[in-house]
Amino acid sequence: METTNVRLVDRVFDIIEALSNYPEGTTITALTAQTGIHKSTVYRLLTALINRGYVIKNEESGKYQMTLRTYRIGSKAVPDFDLLTLSTDYLKELCQISHEAVHLAIPDGATIMYLFKEVASENVIRIASRTGSRNYMYYTGLGKALMATMTEEEVKKIWEQSDIKRYTPNTITSYPEMLKELDAIRQRGYAIDNEEHESGIICIADVIRDADNHAVAALSISTLATRMNSAFLEKNVPQLKRTADKISCVLGHVPQQEQ
Repeated sequence: METTNVRLVDRVFDIIEALSNYPEGTTITALTAQTGIHKSTVYRLLTALINRGYVIKNEESGKYQMTLRTYRIGSKAVPDFDLLTLSTDYLKELCQISHEAVHLAIPDGATIMYLFKEVASENVIRIASRTGSRNYMYYTGLGKALMATMTEEEVKKIWEQSDIKRYTPNTITSYPEMLKELDAIRQRGYAIDNEEHESGIICIADVIRDADNHAVAALSISTLATRMNSAFLEKNVPQLKRTADKISCVLGHVPQQEQ
């Protein structure tokens, strides 16, 4: 009986981990294929997770999606590393200076999870992202900034775990093209989301590093595509990088040129 219970717990976590790879939701068929668990068992376990508030089902699409409940539990488990608390003042200041939308996100497998979003009060920009939601790395400026700090092996793993779709004409759906994009980010020093997920929305993004020089998060400034020009970049890229450096310093990071 004990062995059966342990196996059941394993299957629950297999489903949760599989669902985390699909920020926009997925089907029982896809979960069965990924986990190897029988379809009827997947259905029963999903029903239990729905009853506990960890999963919701979109009745129109039939897809299952994780909720913020898992994020809340995870955030309670790491009270000594509260990135959001440490960075909120800096992010709000960046929002006020740029007069644009500002995001903070952390990597989570092939996705990013948004920890912070603020839109300047005078700004009419509307972005689909929300705190606690996830998006795949490959089509976001935040995600690409993080991927640009990784090895090619790590990038390939993220690519293979992603659900590659063409959301807009600018979405990068070719792996060789993504590698070129990441090289360009390294050369430039920051990432750009060129209307790759939402038409009409562009962002610039940079990473936040910890004391071990690891990229642990990313922040971005988002704006309407019609406002993105050389003047926007001249004003906001330095502000973006200064904010990233300030938060990194709070985490104990020492810029390499100063070491």
